[in-house]
Amino acid sequence: LLWGGILWAYIIGNACGIISTLDVATIAHRQRMDQLNYMMADQRLPTAMRVRLRAYFQAMRTMLKNDSYTALILQMSPQLQSEVSVQKSECLRTVSYLSVCGEKFVVAVTTRLSDTLYTPQESINFADSLMIVSRGVASRDGRAKTPGNTWGDDFILRNLELKDRAPSFALTYVDILSLSRESFYRILDNPNFGRERGIVRRACAYM
Repeated sequence: LLWGGILWAYIIGNACGIISTLDVATIAHRQRMDQLNYMMADQRLPTAMRVRLRAYFQAMRTMLKNDSYTALILQMSPQLQSEVSVQKSECLRTVSYLSVCGEKFVVAVTTRLSDTLYTPQESINFADSLMIVSRGVASRDGRAKTPGNTWGDDFILRNLELKDRAPSFALTYVDILSLSRESFYRILDNPNFGRERGIVRRACAYM
């Protein structure tokens, strides 16, 4: 009976350990929410602000999960990175000059995208970057921007006076993927992307 009880406890303990570590993202999210609750209580934040912060971190859950996926993709071989990144790079193909660039270049650009979450009615400031709506709805110059829509494709220009700096706002929680001008030209300096440099130069001249 003693050995049977020990074996049973051992089996149950291991089973519970396996189940509790199946969803790493959920565990990380719960730990993050626990830290947030402790911080808000320790800082004695008002109730209204606590509600807003909890809603923000709940909305940010998907974005943080995608960030962990990006880290996994970077550990893959170049061929696998290309295959996995094809779907994510589809939104970049809506930009006229990127639609005619090679797949390797577009995949390289995809790996440099950064993720930012905006709250409803928050202003999305001009950042001299290509902006892509990943999730949610934004408004730019009176027009709704839904997932897959982009703006700021004139970020390739050097002269700030020639760029469209129309105000943008988040209508819901909006997940924005952005590519800075500096990061884009750092990729473009790669000797393997000579054809793409010509495409971008022509696009700049056209604009």
